[in-house]
Amino acid sequence: MAMPSVSKIRKDEWQTLYESGLVKVERAEVYLVNVMGSKYEICSHDTHGAFYADFYRITNVRTNKVKIFWGETGWMDARRFASDLDFGAFGSI
Repeated sequence: MAMPSVSKIRKDEWQTLYESGLVKVERAEVYLVNVMGSKYEICSHDTHGAFYADFYRITNVRTNKVKIFWGETGWMDARRFASDLDFGAFGSI
């Protein structure tokens, strides 16, 4: 599956789960709709055929690099990646 454009997720939709001097972990709960084959777009909840999805945004505070995870294993991959930067983040996701 191709990742939808996360730029369509509003800033106020990101909820901070964990923040330290090393890492910031955020989650956004959005709805997706299949528009063509394996392409998905973010949409409103009342769109026909929309389904619920979580996005996790992990920010390395030192380098300011952002990595985004989503899909069936998104929470698990985000948890593993964040705990590599700060072990305290492991239990926050």
